[in-house]
Amino acid sequence: MPSDIFSKLPPELHFNIVGNLNSLHDILSFTSASPAARCYFKANQRSFLRICITEIEQHFADETIVPWVLILLKLRKTRAQTRGCTSLQIQQRIKPLLDAIVGFDYSKPTDEWKGDLGCIIALRRMFPEIKRLVTCFEKKIDCLPTRAARSEPHKISAADRRTLIDAFLRYDIYCHLFHNGYEQLFDEKAHLSEKFRPCLDRHITYPGQTNSYFHTTILELIQGRHREILNYLDFRGMVHQSKRNEHNQIEDIICLGGSSHDAVVWRRLKECRFRTRQTDDEAVYLDYISMQGYPLLQYMEQLEPKILEDYILETFFRVTTTKLQEEAGWPVTTGYSGKRHRQLIGGQWNFEGDLS
Repeated sequence: MPSDIFSKLPPELHFNIVGNLNSLHDILSFTSASPAARCYFKANQRSFLRICITEIEQHFADETIVPWVLILLKLRKTRAQTRGCTSLQIQQRIKPLLDAIVGFDYSKPTDEWKGDLGCIIALRRMFPEIKRLVTCFEKKIDCLPTRAARSEPHKISAADRRTLIDAFLRYDIYCHLFHNGYEQLFDEKAHLSEKFRPCLDRHITYPGQTNSYFHTTILELIQGRHREILNYLDFRGMVHQSKRNEHNQIEDIICLGGSSHDAVVWRRLKECRFRTRQTDDEAVYLDYISMQGYPLLQYMEQLEPKILEDYILETFFRVTTTKLQEEAGWPVTTGYSGKRHRQLIGGQWNFEGDLS
């Protein structure tokens, strides 16, 4: 389309074109059609985006939550850009966001996002993960004995939805602000970390039947999904179980010979550690993996089975043997191995969203 064609069209065609912009993709195509179309959009931006704004407010249950969503999206984008950096480098990049969160005025919610097409696109891209979160919560309620007689799936109220989403946002912000693998970020600001930490254990309640209440926390919901991934590997039999204890299995592996740096030997040792895991081992792994943030969980749930198995075996072994290595006096690398991590999962998960 020639760059000036929109300005040459009669006014009635302007109205017809604008009236048929039914999606964000249509709006983006329209604004890139010509300078005149872009100016027309700027002058009528709120009107163009009214339906999208209403949809976002309904999806997040409360428009006062939206600024927190945008802060989280900026944090995710920055952390994705700093993957493989040292903790100090990460801290330098996210410090402005930490300051913005600490100085956030709850009494003055901003609505600047309503006129920003990039923000609206980024917010809409979060819809699937919010929907998945709510679905997991509703399924947990449906599994309660007091809900067994229900014939249809339960749907939570807007108020419960807001509470759940708020807890989720605070959880993921906490992970991105204060955790980098084994390392704690902003050690010198431990008091701020402690202010965020309670959101992980805050009860999300739902009134059940017979005056009973269902209690859970956002951390339990996240760990539950990570536990489902472990159970999935067990169910598929990808890591073969054995009735022999871990010590005897390690002796068998050693008897097979080979260098201690042999990839096959290390693979067997990792499989052994995973299939003989105790409750405490699993708890340590779940605590660690849950603190790496939601994008990692989302990405793990999309991995091919073989790649997922490799990643979990590597991570489970590394996480659950750290304490043993420390007790034995072996040098332990506590930093997050970004390069090895990317090799295992076949690249980085990408942040999608136009937030500057």
